[in-house]
Amino acid sequence: MLQKKNYSDDILHNIRRLSEVNEQRDIKPLMATSFPGTHCPLMGVLMTVRQLPEVVTVIIGTDECTYYSKLLANMKIFGSLKKSCVSVVIDDYDVTFGTIKKTKKAVAEIFETGAPKCIVLVTTCVLEIIGDDYDALVDELEEKYHIPVLLVRTEHFQCRDHLPGIERTLTATVKLMQKMPAENVVNILGNGAPLPQNSALQQLLEWAGVQVGLQLPGKCSLQDLALAGRAKLNIVVDELGLELAKQMQARLAVPYVYFPPMCNPHKVLQAYKELAAALEMELPQIVTESLEECLALQQQVREKLQGADYIYGNSPYNCWELNTYLAALRLKPLMIQMSTLKNKEAKKELLQYANPYVCKSANLAAMEFVYDKLKPQLYIGRSFTDSLERKGIFGIDSMPVQDVLGFAGCFGLLKRLLDFTQTQIEEK
Repeated sequence: MLQKKNYSDDILHNIRRLSEVNEQRDIKPLMATSFPGTHCPLMGVLMTVRQLPEVVTVIIGTDECTYYSKLLANMKIFGSLKKSCVSVVIDDYDVTFGTIKKTKKAVAEIFETGAPKCIVLVTTCVLEIIGDDYDALVDELEEKYHIPVLLVRTEHFQCRDHLPGIERTLTATVKLMQKMPAENVVNILGNGAPLPQNSALQQLLEWAGVQVGLQLPGKCSLQDLALAGRAKLNIVVDELGLELAKQMQARLAVPYVYFPPMCNPHKVLQAYKELAAALEMELPQIVTESLEECLALQQQVREKLQGADYIYGNSPYNCWELNTYLAALRLKPLMIQMSTLKNKEAKKELLQYANPYVCKSANLAAMEFVYDKLKPQLYIGRSFTDSLERKGIFGIDSMPVQDVLGFAGCFGLLKRLLDFTQTQIEEK
């Protein structure tokens, strides 16, 4: 008689410890199947262009890709895409003889119904495999119709998730920007945009007496994009905005500073200093006061949570920075879910404190077996909250990116960790 396989005993055999992870291919999935899995870059493109109401987006791909796009475009949260997202559905004939002719016809039909101000051509996996020359098509369409045409490629076989779709769409917009004399304006680039009105970063900019110009991704017009080159500085609040910032620096002479979500108070202070220097202002007293408050909370976490073990999922924080910071506070990472191995120096730093399991992210269903095996006290990041409650694991949900910029990121994380200690006291 066959015995039922105990996945909780077997599942960790598929993955490796951090010390054994030297290349991207060393980050293994928990199982061959995953749920909910990752989105493809096409999803990232749609998430970004939905906030550009003057743009017509043309998805070129198989019926699966185009159906998926139209399904999302008709959802309420995607707003204007319902009318501004069109499909060019390719078939076996197009795969054999090329898709350019069909795409030209589709663009001509778009102009028959009304001249758009800008078109975004989105190519999908099959087009990238067969190698149609869409760069040349862009030049041809711009010469014929006298409007800007942006090209965004979304081949999923070269991407780990939907994030490259956001990054590539943001970067493509540099084509719409004009070089202008610098004004007392800053742009906010990356997934932390737009800034909440009461955010600490927004307050700092008000103290500096500068206006906030373009915030991307965010709802903006083609005129807003054209004026982006007038900024004296780009503030990049997420790595997805870095490539656009580099392009703007090279083409438009707009410098940038990197101000991403961070949880280590000393690193946040350094970021504030760099930003203040770029804005030619003194560091406000509230920044040093916030540092002191964070350090006081940090000391409490160090004292009360030493030895507490956790599993890390996906969050707005940098994976390496957050886990190294927590490990330095003497928390114990049992497993880290990640998508990519980018920073090998950061890996060495984390190994000074811990050697957790590492696996590919976006397989929350399989984590059910991991919970039984590793029995963590905490889960940090996105997960199924009912699963955590059922297993008696305290979940620290990831916050919106806008809420973790500057010292807000430190406060949010440290306070939630202290909430865990209060829960333990109440249970006792």
